[in-house]
Amino acid sequence: MEESDAARVHVAGDVRGQVVVGDHNIVVSATGQSVVTVVGQGQRPSPRPREEIELLPRRARRAVGRESELAFILEGMAADDAVQVHGPSGIGKSTLLRMAAHRLVDERAVDTAAGGTVFIDAGGREPGDVLQDVFEACYDAPGYRPGQAELRRLMARVGIRLILDDLECGPQELAEALDTLPEAAVLFSGAERTLWGEGRTLALSGLPRDDAVTLLTQALARPLRGEEVPVAEALWDVTAGSPQWLLRAATTGGLARPAALAELLTGLLAALTTPERVALVLLRLGGAGGVSDGLLSELVGSGAELSARLTTLGLAEPTGDGFRISHDLAAVRSADREVDAAALADRLSRWVDAPGRSPAQVARDGGLITAVIEAAVEAGAAPAAVRLARAAAPTVACSLRLGVWGTVLDRGIAAAQRARDQHALAYFTHENGVRDLVSGKRAAAGAAFATAGALWQQLGDSGNVAVSQHAQSLCGPGVAPPPDAGLTTPDPTAGDLAGVTPDASSVLGSLPPPDPASAVAAASTAAGQSAGIGLTAKLVIGAGLTAAVAGGTVLNQQSASPDTVPVHVTVATGVIEVTMPGEPEPDCRIEAGATDCTTVVISEEGERGPVTVDPAGPLPEGVSVLYWGCDEGPEAASCTVLADRERSVCVTTTSPDDEAARQACADVTGSPAPRDRAPAEVVADVGRCPEDSAYPVEEEEIPETVRLSDSRYLPSGTAVVGVWDEPEPLFFVGPEGSSCFVTGGATGLRYLEMGSDAGRVSSLLNAGGVVPATLYGCEYVDPAEAYAVTVYPDRGTDCARPLGHDVEQVSTGTPDYHAALVHVPAGDPTLGPDEGSTVELYLYTVLAESEQGHGRSIACSLPDADMCVASLTYFLAQDGERAGMRSADRERMTENVTAFVERYLS
Repeated sequence: MEESDAARVHVAGDVRGQVVVGDHNIVVSATGQSVVTVVGQGQRPSPRPREEIELLPRRARRAVGRESELAFILEGMAADDAVQVHGPSGIGKSTLLRMAAHRLVDERAVDTAAGGTVFIDAGGREPGDVLQDVFEACYDAPGYRPGQAELRRLMARVGIRLILDDLECGPQELAEALDTLPEAAVLFSGAERTLWGEGRTLALSGLPRDDAVTLLTQALARPLRGEEVPVAEALWDVTAGSPQWLLRAATTGGLARPAALAELLTGLLAALTTPERVALVLLRLGGAGGVSDGLLSELVGSGAELSARLTTLGLAEPTGDGFRISHDLAAVRSADREVDAAALADRLSRWVDAPGRSPAQVARDGGLITAVIEAAVEAGAAPAAVRLARAAAPTVACSLRLGVWGTVLDRGIAAAQRARDQHALAYFTHENGVRDLVSGKRAAAGAAFATAGALWQQLGDSGNVAVSQHAQSLCGPGVAPPPDAGLTTPDPTAGDLAGVTPDASSVLGSLPPPDPASAVAAASTAAGQSAGIGLTAKLVIGAGLTAAVAGGTVLNQQSASPDTVPVHVTVATGVIEVTMPGEPEPDCRIEAGATDCTTVVISEEGERGPVTVDPAGPLPEGVSVLYWGCDEGPEAASCTVLADRERSVCVTTTSPDDEAARQACADVTGSPAPRDRAPAEVVADVGRCPEDSAYPVEEEEIPETVRLSDSRYLPSGTAVVGVWDEPEPLFFVGPEGSSCFVTGGATGLRYLEMGSDAGRVSSLLNAGGVVPATLYGCEYVDPAEAYAVTVYPDRGTDCARPLGHDVEQVSTGTPDYHAALVHVPAGDPTLGPDEGSTVELYLYTVLAESEQGHGRSIACSLPDADMCVASLTYFLAQDGERAGMRSADRERMTENVTAFVERYLS
């Protein structure tokens, strides 16, 4: 690539590579600073579209069932919709996406016009790096990362089927990614729902009973014995069909009893061999991105085999080219605080520098590399941490993964400060400026170059001063160095390291020394220690909020620059022990199943991201997580934060034990007093609706009172009415003083309405199970069921949803039982002229060997979100019990309903 004489700069040292990012050319040096110049018009590389586009994961082992979920996914992708699968860790999201990827390839063998399939692991990665993966899968353009506008132009007509596993980003980042890929059918997974207003979503639940038994049989490699059948069914119920926990229960040559599940994980960890414990430690350090097969084999030998064994035990899960640890093992810690982090850092340095090591390989394992840098610093081995960061930084720069590069540089800066290494500090600071410049952050880049130049001048290195000054000239006019920026090296014994993972160093004691034939004695007990597996969770702060000024994460930093704002996150609960990111504040209490702790995130002003407490297992019946200080409002079921100013977020639960914590969260965030969450009266009076129905309904006795589940809560001013719905009464919740009536026709459909001028609760019932309304089986619940339109032949197979209706598919965990949540905006032609915004719940049962189905729905247009939540969840509890839903699935669906209603009616 040619440059003008004015732009040409002499490069000292060993040149590692040359890349183009947007309009900038970067010459990366292995021993000196990178040199950046502006690419003139017409000098950017010309990417060539790939003739064959296909990037697949390994096939899922022990994949069973999920046919209805696969049908829903394939239907959505065939319609070029975005599809999100969301649910808790261990529920099978990754397995389902792998199954979908290979099913799409199989279908393409028949339909050659379909686009290629690209599967990408997005866990623990910035969205920009994920999009670069997509670009490279579709175009041949070595050493080129297009700018945002150019990337959108290049991807505008690329019609691929894109699958992104474990994509964690906020709604704004997600919308930008989808806008970049307008012709792609995108399937992605995540812990929380982030797709709103477009596309389709599937809340994934556990395996149905028969599939769970099949999985247990596969894990045991033999049929179940007679006495094991009831144990298997009990395990299915207790674990809510979680594939992860089912696998764990079938690893001892038989089936663990449900009562033994609480101690099962501790026993599994204690029984691991030394190499298995070492592999588990490495996977834990690798985080959401995991560790590649190749690096695992380098560090412990037979890495792929060891990780496959851990996967069989339900302790790890596969990624595209490696493995990652199961989410609920994030709290596993070593009791041995004596570590040899320096040895591991040096081994990784040699691995990075090995001949033939590609930038893509190093960037792939950036999560492990940055975690080891942190751990080495905390262990007092800052020079080894500097060496690893210095080896990795230029190689990762050539990978064009700016997110990983930024994290390595941030960790390198922290390590250099602790080691009092001014040369390394100047290098990392300059490289951070290069990254900021090519990312469009000119002011931050100018400040970094000025700081680096001052450091080089202090060191008497005029050549590198000139390189930094040249780079600063590209940032535009008005960029001045901050006074005395970066010239004071911190006391290496004082303060906390920014962004350090809790106890990252503690697990390193179980790693072998450079000689892979030997291992330290601490490995024999390291992975067997756990902070408890009953009620644990992890606080997850989304990438948008943690993209701080230098391109990385800053935690527990009490001061912010003019371009950043602090976000204070407090967790206060007496029923969950929550692992907090960063180093907890000195007065934090995380013990004995309770949490009272605050951490601080320094976020770039204007960034947005989720804040989530992600439980490792099911919470007690009737308990859910609540958030204050979020964009969704107080006492929300989910939390998104816009860092437009200093923010305070508080998290607790609905448990009666957390009543004081809920009040404290309201006080901390300046919110109204919490809702009264005292349990509803166990016995409620029941009114009866007059019925004028052409369909004959026998007079049956409606009880005068009904015993309501004590795990539910009713707002004040609630009334309960009952109607007969063969074979038993069905009860409805609505506001006191409402009018109520039931009508019906000869088709068997009956309609209930309970309401006033302010709004209404209405329900469509199919008393005889005769007429499967199109909106149940077609428009909303299950478009794949063709029989759903047979009663409306004039519609043919046209199942298009009404425009403007936001639909969330909800997995019930029950065979042949489907559910969907729907939002209908005010003014929609399907609503009455004065009816407001409406939320609806559709439930549909497929009847065996029949072209008919059984459907019920409930809708609420009341302005009181609490009343609508109560109406929909009581209806769900009754209908779900009739359909055979497990209590754990009903509780999970109750949380889905609550979050959906609060999003649209709060």
